[in-house]
Amino acid sequence: VLPVITWLIMKFFENRELTAKQLRLFAHLQFGKANFSLPHEDRDIQSDTGLTDFMTRYKAMRRFKLTDGSKKKNTEESRVHSALLEYGETLKSRYGLAGNDGGVDSNNDGVASSSNASAISSVITFAGASSNGDDTKNMSAFERKLANAAKKAAAAEAELAKEVAEEEDSLLMGMQSLDESSGGGMASASTKRVGSIVGMGTGEIAAAAARYNESVEETRRHVEGMSDSGSMGQIASYKRQKAALEKRQESLQPQVIELKNERKQYDNALEDVTKTVNEKKSNLEQTKNKLNELNEKETASGMKDELAKLKSLVVLNEQLKGQEVAFKANVKRQLNKLQTELASLESKGSEAAGGGNDVEATRLNEIETMHVKVMNKYDRLRSFLAERNLSISTSSRLIDDIPTRTELIQYERRFTELYQQVALKLDENKKYFEMYNTLDETHRILTKEVTLINSITDNFDLAMKTKPTKEQFLTQLTGIIKSTDDSLNKQKIILKNKDNKLEVLTSQYQSLVDEQRRYFKAVKDFQEECNKNELYSSRLSELTQTAN
Repeated sequence: VLPVITWLIMKFFENRELTAKQLRLFAHLQFGKANFSLPHEDRDIQSDTGLTDFMTRYKAMRRFKLTDGSKKKNTEESRVHSALLEYGETLKSRYGLAGNDGGVDSNNDGVASSSNASAISSVITFAGASSNGDDTKNMSAFERKLANAAKKAAAAEAELAKEVAEEEDSLLMGMQSLDESSGGGMASASTKRVGSIVGMGTGEIAAAAARYNESVEETRRHVEGMSDSGSMGQIASYKRQKAALEKRQESLQPQVIELKNERKQYDNALEDVTKTVNEKKSNLEQTKNKLNELNEKETASGMKDELAKLKSLVVLNEQLKGQEVAFKANVKRQLNKLQTELASLESKGSEAAGGGNDVEATRLNEIETMHVKVMNKYDRLRSFLAERNLSISTSSRLIDDIPTRTELIQYERRFTELYQQVALKLDENKKYFEMYNTLDETHRILTKEVTLINSITDNFDLAMKTKPTKEQFLTQLTGIIKSTDDSLNKQKIILKNKDNKLEVLTSQYQSLVDEQRRYFKAVKDFQEECNKNELYSSRLSELTQTAN
């Protein structure tokens, strides 16, 4: 129980110390946020000159300076340690080690630190007392682990304290003291001097408090005897600057709102563009997938010649469309050129109207007649091309709607395979059902026989004791044998009926097989006759063409 209580005490002191630090930091924050003042500072001050003087006097003072030629580690932790030592805080106070004499929180947390140290020392004492041979035998496994952990923690703390002391000494050897009272003279810093500055005793603290009170009184007298002109001018200037900045902030507020709206609009436009790009990417992926599927189907298809012919026709159609577009553009360009020439000629004709140039008028009429003929020819060709394209597309649709012989054969094969699969599945299911029914009937009969045999075996000894029971037992056996013979005769009749049914079905199956053979033979003959018909038709067409 003692280790658990010791651990709880340690946790209690740690939590109390942490809570005290948090409350102290919160109090400092609230004091600086709400502009609180001490009782002797609660007076009507018209300027911030006294406050500035007070903050200047009691600001953080740099006590030491690291020389340029000093040797130190170029790490972030080493730079932090050297900065803290320059302002008078030792490394032991930073790590919270034993022997801490300096630091900002050493005086405020003295009770918590001493209590925590006493608790830790009690644990170490308990570990040392338990390290004897007699006590170790009486300790539990948890207590032994706690004692070992305490020993390791004490050793680690001692090693850390040694390393910190060595690092502090190495940093202090490369520092120099800043003595502002003597005109900025530089003196070499030492460990004893820093310890005397950082860890001041009670006498030094009392002297510092007295100096603080004297400085407060001097500041108050300075503020009361200060002239109003300079201080009020500074306050007025500060207020004017503040008002100007607030006014500028208000004037810039609409621009800020406008810029926010513009940014929102740009964000929405960017989202729309992103959606459009994603949609186009998805459409492109779908198109690529469809193209790959079409290529795979083309590779696996057996109509490669037809597909090649269709591709060539599609390419030819695209070329004709391109030629049509180029022809239209050329005709339009020539028309514009002729129109410009016609306009220029008309202007020239109007200028030379007084002279009466009949040759130019005749030439213009010929050009107009030629232009009308060319346009009529172009319209006829365009209408003919449209009719031809329409007839080609109609014929292509009709051809696509009519299945070819290869497709019909494939459909027939697929339907035949599907029918065979369904028939095989049906036969398999029928076999399983029949097997289950047979096994169930066999199980029922065997169960009945086992029950009957068990009943005969159980009642045999009782029936053989007396004559009446013996006769009754024989009568029952006779009845049982008779019922068994009857059931056997019924099963034989059922078997005979099923054999007859099987013979009938076998004969029907044989007749259907013969009919199927005849059907296949007729189809084969029909196919041969069709081939002969096609051959004769082709020869007849060739003879007809040669005769013509």
